[in-house]
Amino acid sequence: MKAITLLTGNGCPACKTLKQRLASEGLLDKVIELNVHESPSGRSMMNSLGVRSIPVLADTSQGKPKTLIGSNQSIEVYKEFIL
Repeated sequence: MKAITLLTGNGCPACKTLKQRLASEGLLDKVIELNVHESPSGRSMMNSLGVRSIPVLADTSQGKPKTLIGSNQSIEVYKEFIL
């Protein structure tokens, strides 16, 4: 089973958009959301992944983490990444 984390932040329009898109497809409940402004573990994960922008989906279930950055991918791309 995949372990998918969604890194978000306060006041982030792209994060809000992605969360709405994932929720409309029933995918938001399949990820663990970490707010990088409120969660030390979220900030730590962002740093360890070497990413500098949010939102980020991170698959940490196998070896080297895979990431998907931004909110402008097709919903099919997000489905494939999460499921």
